[in-house]
Amino acid sequence: MFPALLDFGEAFGLVVLVIVFIMLYKLFYPGIVSSQLVAFVVVAIITFTVVIPYPWFKYLMFVFLFMYGFFWTFKPYKW
Repeated sequence: MFPALLDFGEAFGLVVLVIVFIMLYKLFYPGIVSSQLVAFVVVAIITFTVVIPYPWFKYLMFVFLFMYGFFWTFKPYKW
């Protein structure tokens, strides 16, 4: 019926894009930029200029931000 909706690669790419956007926003807002609007604009610019045109960079950012979130904030090695 809708072959584009059934393509796992495109759907996973969209999910990764949303996760990268949220994680970049959380990285920028409290620590680097003090204004929510400025952080949102900066993350939107990064997303539209770097993350969307280059799929390999999207997955690289996903892995980097996942590792950052897992080891820097979650700290499983302190259990």
